Amino acid sequence: MKKTWFCFALLACLGQGAVAQDVYEITRLASSDLNGTARFIGMGGALGALGGDVTTAATNPAGIGIFRRGDVSISGGSVMLDNPDPLKDNRASLDQLGVVFSTKYSNYSALRYLNVAVNYRKKANFFDSFGVANQWDGLFSQTYSMADMTYDYTDFKDMPSLAAIAAKAGALDNDGQGYLGVAAEDSYFNTIRTGGIRELDLTIGANLNDKVFLGATLGYHDVSYDRSSYYTENGVDGAYYDLWNDYYTTGAGVDLKLGAIVRPIEESGFRFGFAIHTPTFYALTDQNAAQIDVYDDNGVKLGSQTVTVDPVDYRLYTPWKFNFSLGHTVGNFLALGAEYELSTNKGMSVSNDDGSKSYFTDYVDGSCGDFLKTTHTFRLGMEVKPVEDLSLRAGYNFTTALFDKGAYRSLMDFTDIRVDTFTDTQYENLFSQQRITCGLGYRIDKFYMDLAYQYNVQKSDFFAFDDFYTDSDNGQKVYLPATSLTKNRHQLTLTLGYKF
Repeated sequence: MKKTWFCFALLACLGQGAVAQDVYEITRLASSDLNGTARFIGMGGALGALGGDVTTAATNPAGIGIFRRGDVSISGGSVMLDNPDPLKDNRASLDQLGVVFSTKYSNYSALRYLNVAVNYRKKANFFDSFGVANQWDGLFSQTYSMADMTYDYTDFKDMPSLAAIAAKAGALDNDGQGYLGVAAEDSYFNTIRTGGIRELDLTIGANLNDKVFLGATLGYHDVSYDRSSYYTENGVDGAYYDLWNDYYTTGAGVDLKLGAIVRPIEESGFRFGFAIHTPTFYALTDQNAAQIDVYDDNGVKLGSQTVTVDPVDYRLYTPWKFNFSLGHTVGNFLALGAEYELSTNKGMSVSNDDGSKSYFTDYVDGSCGDFLKTTHTFRLGMEVKPVEDLSLRAGYNFTTALFDKGAYRSLMDFTDIRVDTFTDTQYENLFSQQRITCGLGYRIDKFYMDLAYQYNVQKSDFFAFDDFYTDSDNGQKVYLPATSLTKNRHQLTLTLGYKF
C-alpha cells in the first residue's frame, strides 16, 4: 500500500475553549532526557552536589557557583534507535552550547565568587520510530470505535471528524438505523516522531565562604513536535482501509529553578545539594489532520476522505520537581555523585488559551490524577582520574513508571463532552526507564574534549485503539491486548571546551 502524505489546510477556528491535548500528549512535554555536556552524561547526570558543569544549571543551579574560572563548551552527537535500519533510525543533534563567566568578588567577604552562565541544551529529543503488526482474528476493530462515535447521526457535520471521514469513505457498514464497525482480521501500524524541547537557561551562581553555593536559573523552553503515523486494517469481509495521521505541537514556556549546595565540613570533600523546579508554564498550539482510503476485497478504491482540524491554542502547567543530591571528592582524582528527583505528575494541569477552564480541561486534569503516578528518578555517577589530564566516567539512572496499568485513551470520552479535535486513536503506556552511561575526557592546557555513550532501556504497552468485547460464555469484558514494545536507543555525545 503506497504511503500518501498530505499537508495541513488551516480552516476557521474551533469554538472557544476547545483544546486538543490529552494526558498522553502533555506528559511528553513534561519529559526530560539525560542530555547536556558529555561529562554530565558520562556521570549519569549525578552532578547536583558536585557542580562545576554548565549543565547543572538545569538540575541544581547552585552548581554554577562552584566555578572559579570561565568556561565555554559545545556538545553534539548522534541518537540511534534499536531498530533494523541504522541509517533511517539515526539522527545527528546539537545538544548543548554554553558559557560560564566567573568573577572573583573578594577573599575577605562572605561572597567569594559571583558567576553567570548562559546555556542551551536539548532538554528532550522526541525522535522515535517503530512498527506494530497484530492479528485480531475478527475480535477487535478500530471501526467499532469510529461507529460508536457517530452517535447514529445522519448528518456528517454532526459527527466527530474521525467518524465522519470513516463513514463518508465507506469504512463503516450501515444497517439503515446507524453505522456499524467491521470486525478486523489483522492490522499494521507505524509511526515516526521528531522534534524536541530546546532549553535556554540563564543562571546566576554564588560562592559563599567556599562552604555554601547558591544558584537560580530562569529557563526558556521552545517546543516542536511532529508525529506522522500510518494504520491499515483488513476486515473479515476482505475489505481494508489505510489511515494516515499528522500531528504537530509548537509553543514555548518558562520556568524557575532554585538550588543550594552545602559543604558542612571544611576539610572534607563531602557536600549535599537541594533544588526545586517550578512548573513550566507553556503556551502551546496543536494541529492535526487525517486521511482515510477505503478499498473493497478486490483492491478497488471505494472512497477517500481528508480532514484538517483547526489550530488549537492552550496552556499547560507541568509538575513541580524536587531534587536532592550528595557528592564527595577525594583529592583531584575521584568524584562520586548521587541524586534523587521527585516529579509530582498528578498535579499537571491544562487550561484554555485565555486561562479559563472547561469540561474538557477538567477531564484532562482528572485523567492526570487517575492515570499518572509520581515518578522517582535515581542517578549515580563516578569520575576517576588515573593520570592528571585523563578522566574516566560511568553513570546509571533509574526512573519509575509514569502511567498506571489501567491508563487508556478513548475518543468516546472526548465525543461525550463535545470535543472534536482528535483523529489519533493509538496510545502507549511507558514503563520504568534505565540509562547506563560511560565516558572519558582529556585535557590539554586550557582545552578539553569529552566523549560519552548512553544506552537507554525502556519497555511499553502499545494499543492501536481502545476496544473490548463481551464474552458470551461468562458475560465478562475482554479488552484489546497490549503489544509489548522494547524501545531502547543509543546516544554518543562529544563535547569540546575551553577554560579561560
